Amino acid sequence: MENTYIYTTLIILVVIGINFFITYFFLKKEKENNLRFDYNNIIQKKTYTLFFNNEGFLQSTSSNSDQKNVMASLEIGQHISEYKKFKNMEKYFESCKNSKKNLSLKLLEDREVEFARRHDLVFTPLIENNEVSGVFVISQELLFKTGIDGNSHQQKELVEQRDYALKQINAIEAQKSELELAFKKSSKHHIMLQKALRQIEIQKTDLEKALEIINDQKMELEKANKEIRESSRMKEIFLANTSHEIRTPLNAIIGFTNLLLNDDLGEAHRKYIENIKASGNNLLVVINDILDFSKIESGKLTLEQIEFNFKNLIQHTFNTIQVKSQEKNIELKYAVSDEISEIIIGDPVRLNQILINLLGNSIKFTNEKGSVRLLATKGKSEDGFIKILFKVEDNGIGIPLAKLSDIFQSFTQGESDTTRKYGGTGLGLSIVKQLIELQGGEITVESTIGKGTAFTFYVILKPGIKAIDSHVKHEKQIVDSSATDDMKILLVEDNIINQQLAFDTIKSWNNKINIELANNGKIAVEKLEKTNYDLVLMDIQMPEMDGNEATQEIRKMPYPKNETNIMAMTAHALKNERENCLNMGMDDYISKPFDPDELFIKILNFAIKKGKHIEEYVETKKSEQEVEKSDFTKEAEYKFFHVENLKKIYQDNQEKIIKIVSMCFDSIPNELTEIQNAYDKNEWKILRNKAHSLKPKLGYLGMESMQTNAKNIELSSQNEAERENIKALISEIKNHWELATPELAQFIKS
Repeated sequence: MENTYIYTTLIILVVIGINFFITYFFLKKEKENNLRFDYNNIIQKKTYTLFFNNEGFLQSTSSNSDQKNVMASLEIGQHISEYKKFKNMEKYFESCKNSKKNLSLKLLEDREVEFARRHDLVFTPLIENNEVSGVFVISQELLFKTGIDGNSHQQKELVEQRDYALKQINAIEAQKSELELAFKKSSKHHIMLQKALRQIEIQKTDLEKALEIINDQKMELEKANKEIRESSRMKEIFLANTSHEIRTPLNAIIGFTNLLLNDDLGEAHRKYIENIKASGNNLLVVINDILDFSKIESGKLTLEQIEFNFKNLIQHTFNTIQVKSQEKNIELKYAVSDEISEIIIGDPVRLNQILINLLGNSIKFTNEKGSVRLLATKGKSEDGFIKILFKVEDNGIGIPLAKLSDIFQSFTQGESDTTRKYGGTGLGLSIVKQLIELQGGEITVESTIGKGTAFTFYVILKPGIKAIDSHVKHEKQIVDSSATDDMKILLVEDNIINQQLAFDTIKSWNNKINIELANNGKIAVEKLEKTNYDLVLMDIQMPEMDGNEATQEIRKMPYPKNETNIMAMTAHALKNERENCLNMGMDDYISKPFDPDELFIKILNFAIKKGKHIEEYVETKKSEQEVEKSDFTKEAEYKFFHVENLKKIYQDNQEKIIKIVSMCFDSIPNELTEIQNAYDKNEWKILRNKAHSLKPKLGYLGMESMQTNAKNIELSSQNEAERENIKALISEIKNHWELATPELAQFIKS
């Protein structure tokens, strides 16, 4: 800043000096040329000096008069080309700069009787190291007396002005050496200034490059962020589809099991069905959390705190896992310390999940005729909590020492070929570790190759306050259904089997409820336009029009139809599915497989909303009388279909099995035709929905390979690169169905 100030001051001094110097030179030159006036007759002289840099931009100005000169209209920073009063200014500027010589220009001369006025411009180059670094433009106005004599007063003024001009010229001559020194110093500061400007330019260039790099990195980050969001979206789609695939058959398993429990059953059959239901419910809880990766990865799994019978839980766990051990002829033993409280407060489903996982692993990796044992003992009690110690040991293949430290990591197994030999994903032990740590515990493992493995862990739980009557074999809360008499429900479901299940479940609770069916959202909307309903049970994934679209159409209807109660009933059960349904305009949500009691209570709540006066109460069903176990009837041998799954679900109730098989027999040919038509017309969305609907029916008929084909059709319809495989898959299903048709017809008639 100080250098700049000095530089500016020197420039102004130089400008003033040159101004006087040029004036002296100009007067002398005019006198030598014998101009038409005598300089003794000068009355007034005004000068205005402008300094332009080499590019023609005005840098500084000076004047010897308080009055503005004709050139004063140009401001600092403006280019000489912007001065429009006199033509060719820029041309004279360039001529002076190129020739490196002074250039004089007389702009005008006005004469009167006694006086004359003239205006001149002088262009003077500033030369440094033989290069022009700037140009001084001196604007001069002269007022002088003509040849006619004036009065003595005027003559006196002219003499005074002449003496003043000569005095200034002498002063300039005396300061000549000082001006030359000032020029040198000015040049030095100019060079320093140029270097500083150059350095600034370099820094500017560096900053621009850095900014360019930052922008590139920003674009890469935005691209990566977009890819992460897309990956997250695809994961959500995958999880939704996976959840739906698992929940659809599980819905039938749990639903029909609930219906069977309402029938009169023998003791053995009831135990079988109760184990099926308990296992199904446990699987349902596991699905809810395993499929929710965001909850697993962030450690946000929550645990229930309810009372349960500890020994009954262990017994149930063994009943569940015993089938696997019997298949391999493995001895399965357990021992529970009497010191452990009978009633424990905690999460029985999570504890069961841990034990099932560890015991299942031991059975999987133990050779035939081996043994697996579970020990449970009481540890130290503190602050009202107890430590329960568990040990699961086997004499199986063992785990290599090098792998023990990694065995609890996700997707990790003991050997690289373990998945190929024994199956599994390697997620089980990772989930077990997390569930144990959530219960304040820790797990360790010891193993020897060829001799076996022992998992030891503990959890911190709380002893219960009240005892549970262990003699009560079967308890169930039943919601009074009388308040829903004559209630009108529209069941919207494209899967015929799921239709039948929901219909039978509601009717078994209250046969007076009027239920109408709609195979898709479009039919549901058409029915609502003609009829009023108290409640709509809406599936989400359907052909023609899905549940979300149908709900939006209903909400657009005139009052009061637009306020019809709608409850989603769907196998899509990710954590945000409920919120999505409510955002679409639905009033409530229940996931498949549904809990009948939960469904009944929700239906009652809607009955209340419609203004029905009801009193809700819950009664405990008395335990059923135990009866002798009856054997299953043997299934006839069929080559192209099997009803083993249906026989287990319906406990060999031939009438119900034939009813479901008949429904599949009637509906599947039409579905195959619709699938073929959708493929021929490239209607991929319709094809996907039809294949989705066909898939569980083929599973109920034991056509596992054809069920896999239907699943692959559904997946391939979403990927353009894989659509070429669909034709062969459809053909295989159609051929298999043709071969199975005679057998199915014979079965239905038998």
